[in-house]
Amino acid sequence: MRWRVVLIKTLLTLGAFFAIGTGILLVEQAVHFEGTCGGLVPSLVGATPCTLPQYLWQSLGFTCILLFVVFWPLLLFAILVSFAISVLIEKYHSRKA
Repeated sequence: MRWRVVLIKTLLTLGAFFAIGTGILLVEQAVHFEGTCGGLVPSLVGATPCTLPQYLWQSLGFTCILLFVVFWPLLLFAILVSFAISVLIEKYHSRKA
């Protein structure tokens, strides 16, 4: 079995899923843009005017931090499942050839 091929397939698959998810998130956030940033906890800091790129950057950063801090077991599970599927596909193709 070629481990390098399996690893590259896994990384490309996860990268594609991450890129698609990021694109969906950015489009969804752009639709809901109201011209202000911040204000997640209004009693601490009120919303301030900002541009669309600033809003998207802050929203994407907050979402990535939330995903990596809270849902890291789910991300690790996705990596392991993707790697296992790649290994099985590579074993099947090596037996077939």
